Amino acid sequence: MAAERACGSRVGANRLECNTLADLPRFERLLRYAKAVHADSALRAFALVNALEPPLISLERIQRMMDLGVAVDVVSHTPHDWEDRRPYVNRGAGWTAGSLAAAAALSHPA
Repeated sequence: MAAERACGSRVGANRLECNTLADLPRFERLLRYAKAVHADSALRAFALVNALEPPLISLERIQRMMDLGVAVDVVSHTPHDWEDRRPYVNRGAGWTAGSLAAAAALSHPA
């Protein structure tokens, strides 16, 4: 790449993110591009859970991301309430402690 030759260093994409099922087509496009440009790099992605999507949709999204051949790090949404030490569970979107544990189990080890 011309930019690499000009500055003498290589910039690599190694983490992408896909936080909703609606973002999956954009994620797939970016992943294809990243794989084409950085064919020798192992790619990882973030996947947000415990937010607006129900658990089954989030788990489907994570599985589809993994099926594309990318390692997925599951990140649980937590509002910034530093006073409350209890784990946040977004029950309004259908999350439970069990569904959060199931999502976390899909996370690729670091």
